[in-house]
Amino acid sequence: MGVIGTGKIGQRVCAIAHSFGMNVIASDANPNDVVAKWGVQYVPLETLMAQSDIVTLHIPSLPTTYHMINAAMISLMKPTAYLINTSRGEIVDSQALVEALQHNVIAGAGLDVLEGERDLVIDESQDTEEQKSLRTRNRTLLDMPQVIVTPHIGFNTREAKSEIIQCTISNINAFSNGTPTNCIPV
Repeated sequence: MGVIGTGKIGQRVCAIAHSFGMNVIASDANPNDVVAKWGVQYVPLETLMAQSDIVTLHIPSLPTTYHMINAAMISLMKPTAYLINTSRGEIVDSQALVEALQHNVIAGAGLDVLEGERDLVIDESQDTEEQKSLRTRNRTLLDMPQVIVTPHIGFNTREAKSEIIQCTISNINAFSNGTPTNCIPV
C-alpha cells in the first residue's frame, strides 16, 4: 500500500495496514518518525505510484497539491492498482482518472470526494462551462463499474458529533458572557 500524506489520518491508515501485515510505503513532504518506526519506508512519489497495489491519498487541498495525481502520475501505476481518495477531490485530475479507467491504465478507484463537488450548484441551468464539465466527469465516474463512490461523511461519528456539540455549547456560553470565541471577522 502506498500512503500519500502521513498526518494524523495517514498515520492511522499506515497503522491499520501494518497491523494486517501489509508492506506499506509512504510519500510526504514532512516524513514522520513514528510511521518510520513501524517499518514504513518513505519513497519519492513516483516510486510510490509505480510500486503500490493500492495508492491512498491523505493530503490537504493546496495550490501545490492541485491535480497532484494527474495523467503522468496515474500512468506510473500498475494496471492492477487501485486509487483511493478520501482527502480532497481537487488533488486528482478527474479527466485523467476517467481516461485512465476507460483505457484500463489502472484497475479501479475508491472515491470519497469528487473534484469540484463544492462548486456544483443544485440548479444545473446555472452551471458555468467548467461546472458542466466537472459534472459530466463526475457522472462518468459514478457510472463506471470499477469505481466506488461514497459520501464524504467521515465526521459522522459519535466522537465527532460530541465534539461539535461541546464546541457549540462553549461558543454559546462565551457569547452570552460577552467574550465571543471562534468568530469569523466580517
